[in-house]
Amino acid sequence: MFKTTFYFAIFSSVYIAAHKDYYWRDYNETIPEDAIVGRRNVDGKSVYVGQVYISREGLVPVKIDPATTGVFAEIKGVQFARKHIKILCGPSGNFEWHSTTSSSLHVDLINKHPVVGGHEDGWGTYFVGRILPNQGTCIGKILEAGMNGSSYFYCVNEQLESEVANEFEVLVNINSKDKS
Repeated sequence: MFKTTFYFAIFSSVYIAAHKDYYWRDYNETIPEDAIVGRRNVDGKSVYVGQVYISREGLVPVKIDPATTGVFAEIKGVQFARKHIKILCGPSGNFEWHSTTSSSLHVDLINKHPVVGGHEDGWGTYFVGRILPNQGTCIGKILEAGMNGSSYFYCVNEQLESEVANEFEVLVNINSKDKS
């Protein structure tokens, strides 16, 4: 009995410490007070950083717009989902957006802690990124290194089409407890 309690105490401490800076909360069309704003659109309304699980594909960073029911994800084209959505939460002072490019992401992230937003089966881990086309906001996925060593940003734009960008911003956790 002592071993079970002891292991549970260690697991609980590690779990809490690992999620102290930020966490993903189930999204049910209600914006939590500690949700991370992705940006304000030209109309002044906030959009948020989210992620969605697409069955048999992966977990993808997305934009959550409270005016829209569901989210659009860029994974093998545009996918729409109303279930399995999470919203990024934590102290807003823990995050900054850093400008980067496809060819310099790996250098720009030295000693920084990008927010991991998901993964795609067969492709790897994604960071959270955004572009700001025509005063809109496009939040999506950054694949750290493609086949040629460059990074790629993908999202669903306001016209509900897939968009790829070579210049983008990456969301970085500036309050990470494991800073180098």
